[in-house]
Amino acid sequence: MQPVGIPWEDFDPVLKQVTVGEAVGHPVWDGFAAVLASYRLWKAGRCDDARARAAEVSGPLPEAMGIWYDQREQQVPLAPMPAPAIPAKR
Repeated sequence: MQPVGIPWEDFDPVLKQVTVGEAVGHPVWDGFAAVLASYRLWKAGRCDDARARAAEVSGPLPEAMGIWYDQREQQVPLAPMPAPAIPAKR
């Protein structure tokens, strides 16, 4: 994955655009935006649109999203995640 560094003064506006699914002209951040927008479409039942949105950009995150969609449609069970270790309070 490419670096995600951006100037501090640009961070807030970039993050705002990315979280609503808008491209910002940076490959990694655009991948984040595509995944977020794609997932919202998937959750809304617009699976074809979700796949198309994820396919608009390249990179490991959108590609992984496509694989995840394949698994969901084939109803392949997800691998169980181990429970996080929570330290006991003393």
